[in-house]
Amino acid sequence: MLSGLQVSLHQRALVAAERYRVSHAELLSVIIEVDEAKLFAAFGLSSTYAYCLSELGLTEDVACSFIAVARKARKVPELKEAVDAGLDFTKAKQVARVITPENQESLLSVAKESSCRELERRIVKDHPKAAVVEQVRLVAEDRHKLELGLSEELLQQFRRAQDLVCNKAKKAASLEETLAALLAHYLAKEDPVQKAETVRERPAKAKPTAEKIPAASLHAVRR
Repeated sequence: MLSGLQVSLHQRALVAAERYRVSHAELLSVIIEVDEAKLFAAFGLSSTYAYCLSELGLTEDVACSFIAVARKARKVPELKEAVDAGLDFTKAKQVARVITPENQESLLSVAKESSCRELERRIVKDHPKAAVVEQVRLVAEDRHKLELGLSEELLQQFRRAQDLVCNKAKKAASLEETLAALLAHYLAKEDPVQKAETVRERPAKAKPTAEKIPAASLHAVRR
């Protein structure tokens, strides 16, 4: 038997939990519209992510999560409907990694009936590539931790690139150094900004000048 104080506290908890679910659904709805309208441009920003950080005050992780779910919900409207109906946003994030118009019915059914842990097991079993969630986390000043999944073929290509970087530097190269070398090479070839800067930095070629003919030779020719 609950006391009057316990009943009151329980009711407050229920109301707060409902506000939590509703606020997530409302924020998701707004970010879908913001992203679709490219509202960030009106604020002189480059992306919805930048808008979420600078104008809405969201953290990096929260912004990334809502944008990812919002963009998937535009492709699979049933995901948005599920969140509106009370699907926990944590589950929505899990589902957004793999949901498609073809599997949405079965996947959302599992999400509604399962715990987050059970849902994750199901997703990893049916979609092995989803076992590793791509993310970047700040671990120290000017240092980030990058997590991503690689196929065996891609890993072997990366190791081969690492060997080439080692050979060129004549010393052992870390994974970070290898990635830096690969990115520098790619951007130098594909980034229009870097290519334009390279062109500007090239010294201008001297214009060919006509060879001056000595006056004596010119006089002889004219004779």
